[in-house]
Amino acid sequence: MLRTAPRNREAMLLNLGAVSNVPTRAQTRRARLCFAAVALSMLLNFFLAFLNTHGVAMNEGKVTIIQIAVTGLSGCLLLTRVAQARAVPIITLAVLIVTLIVMNLIKTPNPKAFYDCLIVPLYIGVGASAYGVRDRWMSWLFWFVVIIVAMEALLPTIYTAIVNAGDYFRATRAWVASTAANKATQDGLYAGAYRGGGTSAFSMIDHRAGGPFLEPLSLGYFSVLMTIYFSGMHKGGFFYRAIAVIACLVLSMASDSRAASGLLLLCAPLLFARLKLPSILMWVASPILLFIAWFYYTHHTGDGGELYYRISLTFDGLAGSNVWEMLVGDVNTEHANDSGFLYLTYNFGLVGVFLAVFYYSGLFTRQRGSNPSLFICFSLLATLTLLFGGALLSIKSASLMGFLVGMAGRAPEEVVEDEEEGEDLPQPLPLGRRPAKMLA
Repeated sequence: MLRTAPRNREAMLLNLGAVSNVPTRAQTRRARLCFAAVALSMLLNFFLAFLNTHGVAMNEGKVTIIQIAVTGLSGCLLLTRVAQARAVPIITLAVLIVTLIVMNLIKTPNPKAFYDCLIVPLYIGVGASAYGVRDRWMSWLFWFVVIIVAMEALLPTIYTAIVNAGDYFRATRAWVASTAANKATQDGLYAGAYRGGGTSAFSMIDHRAGGPFLEPLSLGYFSVLMTIYFSGMHKGGFFYRAIAVIACLVLSMASDSRAASGLLLLCAPLLFARLKLPSILMWVASPILLFIAWFYYTHHTGDGGELYYRISLTFDGLAGSNVWEMLVGDVNTEHANDSGFLYLTYNFGLVGVFLAVFYYSGLFTRQRGSNPSLFICFSLLATLTLLFGGALLSIKSASLMGFLVGMAGRAPEEVVEDEEEGEDLPQPLPLGRRPAKMLA
């Protein structure tokens, strides 16, 4: 019997044994859901602050329940498609989970630690399973953030009328509610919006911008993540990507995040050139950055200012513990809320911290053929954010970080098989066979 020739180019390529990188309709629908879940996770506090400003009162309990629900819905996306998972990331994640369980059994149980420590791996899974995410979707999300930040900078009264961050954080954060209102919260901004002296270090605007993230650190880290995306992952033209990266730098400067701005300037040229650095650098980037921070901490003299203070929170907490105590996570947690490394050391132990950072950076989940330079940048960012606080473990930063790490981990030549019912794609013929000519 003669075979009828395929009626479209994709089917013909498949019959000829070629590989198609064009996502199916089902894969595009799934990618759209994954992207929507990440966008909602990133902007959740913005939407809740909007509701709080306009008559729907929020409190810490409500925010916690809503955040868990959104994260759970994002996690449900992993149940709708069984991704091809390799043994190494599964075993590593299992080790981290078992370590968390053991630490909670031998210490004071803290269920929140499971959420904090596993939220990045969850969104890595969402990103890895979202085949066919469009560049224009990511661009829409980025320019929405730019518009909100521009509104905050140029029309601050309108911005605070839409979302009053000061009222929102007083209603939903116990540490803000327990302190006296300052000028920033009275102006409808994040409590730390005004740095010492009342102006941004970059003198762009009169305060540290937070945009839709409501606080400056998350905006700074967002700018680095989107720099990594536009420089190393976006498929658009050079000039559009360059304009987007310049906009990222402006966002980082508006947030007055100097560490983020420095990392942005390091990552952008490296990724724009699409250089593939040796894979070994992925594994040593984080330890080298930590060593530099430790060297600065131990050799600095005089008043170190805010940079020294932020770094000292981590190393002061570790200084009072011997090697065994650090291995089992018995460290001073007085400043654990201000140091992600202290928090992770308490929950994972010293060895588990590096396993967690490597996992968050995609080193265990990346496929062979993906660009190691991307994961060097992810590793540097993860280390930096954990040194200067716990923003990486919040839903605002963890969702985008995990999503991009998961997307970047797929090799360019990877074939994604569609597993949804109702998709009847033609199967490739054995090598050497060609489709019959179409009947006249």
